[in-house]
Amino acid sequence: MVGLCVAASPACADAKKPAEASPTSVTAPAEGKGDALVPKTVAVDTNKDGTPDRWEYYEQNQISRIEADANHDGTVDEWIRFADEKVVKVEKDTDYDGKPDRWADY
Repeated sequence: MVGLCVAASPACADAKKPAEASPTSVTAPAEGKGDALVPKTVAVDTNKDGTPDRWEYYEQNQISRIEADANHDGTVDEWIRFADEKVVKVEKDTDYDGKPDRWADY
């Protein structure tokens, strides 16, 4: 099982996104009718080393994008964008210079 960390929970106080790609603030779960059931940001530790390496972002109870550190070097190198819960764009930084060099539009 993959380790999950809801950004607004106290158990995730030490979970941090790489500095190069971190948002200016961590967003708490949305307020409003039904929105509190889905967090705005979920950090995932896919390799169980204690550090999140995948961040899932939600808007209006739907996934909007995923950012990942695929090679576990502390820098985001994969970006996946969604529209209506379907993948619309995937970008990858295969030479690890911080810029996407492979992409696919769907």
